[in-house]
Amino acid sequence: MQYKKFTVVCEGFDSDLFAWKRLDHVILPKGEFLQISSVPVSNNRFLHWLTTSNKNVFRFCMKTETWSLLPLPNDLLYSSSLVLTNYEGKLGIIRWRPKSGRELKWTWVLDSTFGKSWVNPKEEKSIVEEDKFVKPVWLHPSNDVILMAGFDWVGLYNMKTNNRMKPQRFKVSLPYSFDYTSSSVNYFPFRSDYEKLDLNEDDVEKSNDRS
Repeated sequence: MQYKKFTVVCEGFDSDLFAWKRLDHVILPKGEFLQISSVPVSNNRFLHWLTTSNKNVFRFCMKTETWSLLPLPNDLLYSSSLVLTNYEGKLGIIRWRPKSGRELKWTWVLDSTFGKSWVNPKEEKSIVEEDKFVKPVWLHPSNDVILMAGFDWVGLYNMKTNNRMKPQRFKVSLPYSFDYTSSSVNYFPFRSDYEKLDLNEDDVEKSNDRS
């Protein structure tokens, strides 16, 4: 099998200069690419994406405007159901495991902002949901509430009790033209207010200020 080498051309918008700025090109390893459809996870002035091979975390430093690759732990290599999130102020990884439905598991947390070592969290939390399409979407900064989504529904879960916070799922009305046989649905968190967003500010600090 032959792998192609991709070069990513990146531009960032400078709000102070009100102009686009061409960043250094990114040359990815053979067989690697970014999951473009995924929403990056912001943590401690870094933006993070999983690569398509699920072997690395691709991250961008907003202070130095540089890119780097962070290898995943060996036991997570090639896992198909991985999700990046924030966990106690650090970058965390959630993995789905097939066990009496789809089971949510904490697996690894980055030891520090600039480190490259992964450690197991002190407490492993899990949720079991009988739906083959279900996946985690968003974790509340308290680390106790998580938003889960199926094909055409979403629901909030309490990580302490492992139960859905509302007995019913919230139905999502898809467009009439939606092709249920060949299309997929991707849910992601979205800021709907007009609050000024400072990407150089830590997500955890912002959540503490609001509380």
